[in-house]
Amino acid sequence: GTGLGGEAASAAAAALADDLNTPAAVAALSAPLKVANDLVHTKKGRAAPGRLADLASIAGGVRCVLSWLGLDPPDLGAALEELKGRALVRAGLTPADVEAAIASRAAARAAKDWATADAERLKLEAAGLALLDGPAGTEWRPAVRLEED
Repeated sequence: GTGLGGEAASAAAAALADDLNTPAAVAALSAPLKVANDLVHTKKGRAAPGRLADLASIAGGVRCVLSWLGLDPPDLGAALEELKGRALVRAGLTPADVEAAIASRAAARAAKDWATADAERLKLEAAGLALLDGPAGTEWRPAVRLEED
């Protein structure tokens, strides 16, 4: 392959050919994933020429390496939904509980009650759910649980 994705796949293939060095194969994904993050989330990255081609190259290389490692789910949306379901079970929450907490946090933010908004976010983080605020509203994803002090 060509581009950043091809470079990552070549480095991962070399690592796997070297006594099945899976840590090095996974590490080969670090640099292109950082570039992808910058291309998606920074002003400079979003304005970069060739951005879409670079993202496509990175996505192809990453999916290639993940498939070699048996880590490439056929349906990423379904995999995320499965992980979200498991996170809810682990947290002892229902989707309605999470939506109520998100709505409560949104109301607190609208009222500029930052302490309540932060408390709602921290409560979910302690249960292993991360909130992601975006232009379309707040979404949640499974996350590492915060440790109690």
